[in-house]
Amino acid sequence: IAGGQAPHVTALAAGYAGQVTFVGVAGLDDSVEAMQRFIDQRGVGDLTHLADREGVVWQRFDITSQSSFAVLDADGAVVVSGLIRPTDLPDHLDRLVG
Repeated sequence: IAGGQAPHVTALAAGYAGQVTFVGVAGLDDSVEAMQRFIDQRGVGDLTHLADREGVVWQRFDITSQSSFAVLDADGAVVVSGLIRPTDLPDHLDRLVG
């Protein structure tokens, strides 16, 4: 999640608690310390965060920028990915949680 997206994503995570798991993946050039600073500054400590220094997650889901999202179904299949506005995520999530 990018800085400006943090409030929206945090609210979505709270609204979908128990139904959807949100995972923030740090930028490729971010250290664990930089990721922790972001978490502390943006107040997103309730979300799970992952430092992906080698870019494995980024490559797996064809992510090209920090503002991207990948939505997976319960089996781990990609439903949608790319530059998605947080305000559009409920459309995708509602289809998954019914």
